[in-house]
Amino acid sequence: MIRLAIFSLALVTIVATPLTAQPVDIVLTIDNSGSMKQNDPKFLTRDTVSNFVSQLQDEQRAGLLLFGTQARLISPLATQSDLVASINAGLLKKIDFRDQWTDTAAALEMALYELKMNGRNGAEAAVVLLTDGIVDTGNAEDSKRRREWIINGLSEQAKQANVRIFAIAFTQQADYELLQSLGQRSNGDYYRIITAADLPAVFNKIGTQLTEEVGDPGFDLVETDNDDAFEAFAIDFADDPQSTAENLAIAEPVAPVEEIPVFSGRSSDNSDIEAFEPPAVATEITSESSSETKPTGTANDDSPRESPSGLPVLIYLLLTLGAALVTIIFGWLWRNQVKSDRRAPEAVLHDLEKISGKATIDITGTTTRIGRAPGRAHWRERPLRLIVDNPGISRLHATIEYRDNGYWLADQNSKNGCWINHERSRLPRKLQSGDKLLFAKTEFIFELPHPEESDQTVLFGE
Repeated sequence: MIRLAIFSLALVTIVATPLTAQPVDIVLTIDNSGSMKQNDPKFLTRDTVSNFVSQLQDEQRAGLLLFGTQARLISPLATQSDLVASINAGLLKKIDFRDQWTDTAAALEMALYELKMNGRNGAEAAVVLLTDGIVDTGNAEDSKRRREWIINGLSEQAKQANVRIFAIAFTQQADYELLQSLGQRSNGDYYRIITAADLPAVFNKIGTQLTEEVGDPGFDLVETDNDDAFEAFAIDFADDPQSTAENLAIAEPVAPVEEIPVFSGRSSDNSDIEAFEPPAVATEITSESSSETKPTGTANDDSPRESPSGLPVLIYLLLTLGAALVTIIFGWLWRNQVKSDRRAPEAVLHDLEKISGKATIDITGTTTRIGRAPGRAHWRERPLRLIVDNPGISRLHATIEYRDNGYWLADQNSKNGCWINHERSRLPRKLQSGDKLLFAKTEFIFELPHPEESDQTVLFGE
């Protein structure tokens, strides 16, 4: 009976143990492209993310990643209290919906990598992916390749790494097929919402799935009136105290952690990343008859002192200086060239009001940035800057660039918008020769002096 009482006490202790929260590492991956602002003008996404984080428990960690033209991890995986402190300090202001493109592949790759490097062993890993569009990097072939990479590569990597993806398709323009495939293949889930008002409910549902409480005593209890049944499970503390402690301990299962396969980047044609080669390791050649290495260039060395490459020092220095000079000149030429596409046909803008100081502006093959202070783009580019000194023009109002065998006008979230032939254009639109462009009452006409598709005459105003 004493052993029965001890065993009963042990059972009461196990059952009375409070449930513990499931350890979870979550990367919130939010589309920050310009179209999101049209679909969520009140920035309800910020409030939804803030409420989601505030409801996390001690064993749940979260990170925040934004994507558009590029993917940016604005907050790595952190505890609930640390992330709330960052949000209170203004972290969510970075969700500004100002990016131009939607590189979903880069975002998913970065989210998986963050979980691989900073995720905890034994914790459930998850990615919450919210987007209102399709994979679009500004290049049709690259966008298609990256979409296939998500379906055939990244989704499989997520599955192998036990990372669940909860994909949210926001608005009718989202790629439903892609997002549904991601959720299914990774054992996650998939949601469709039409308006921003539906965001909180979906995030709450995902939070419920990820933050469920668990508490398993480790074995099933069987009710019986037979004392002999309890005798079979009874533990005699007096006989073997050490064995008692070991038998009462409940082992926590540790989930196997598989390495995420190496992530690939952009195609080799457009990659900015060169293959890494480890530096050569210098070795010393020692004489078989002596344990000391003979230094070069000493008084006992009759041979002339040479550079590591075998050339006399003077010639080596001259070659090094010449190479440095060539590098400087090449770099200067590269930084000062106007990046252009030589395949692009000749194109011009007619400044009807000559606000730029010229009647005709050559934009052939360039990225033309239009605005009061349009700035510069990528460090490798020196795009054509068309400065329009007009209070109705935004700092960066619009861009015109050659891609997909044509010139495209893209509104850069300007306040007063871009108008093509008296029709407002919110999404990137291909230009035709003779199109009238209007930026806050500042008028231009786009012309292809030698159009291939038409030989019609285009008249321009004075």
